[in-house]
Amino acid sequence: MKSSKIFHEPVDAEKLGAADYHDVVKTPIDFGTIKQRLNTNHYHLAQEFIDDILLVFDNCLLYNGENSGIGRTCNKVRNEFKRLYEELNIEFYLH
Repeated sequence: MKSSKIFHEPVDAEKLGAADYHDVVKTPIDFGTIKQRLNTNHYHLAQEFIDDILLVFDNCLLYNGENSGIGRTCNKVRNEFKRLYEELNIEFYLH
């Protein structure tokens, strides 16, 4: 999804003028870091991967709120993830 581009790299708090970002978001994560973790076999369980994906969305909403432009974009990307999760029956592979 084009909208997911905002999640491809770590948040640059300085560049974005979000000096309090790391005070609010204790465990930052982004899709680029998740991809790197996949490439280096960081995850031992599929659930660890899923948890990191969900953490991207949780962090975004925690910092930006659901009603902000970024929050609305986050919810669109999260809903697409949920749709794919259900379509691919990922739950089956977690047990």
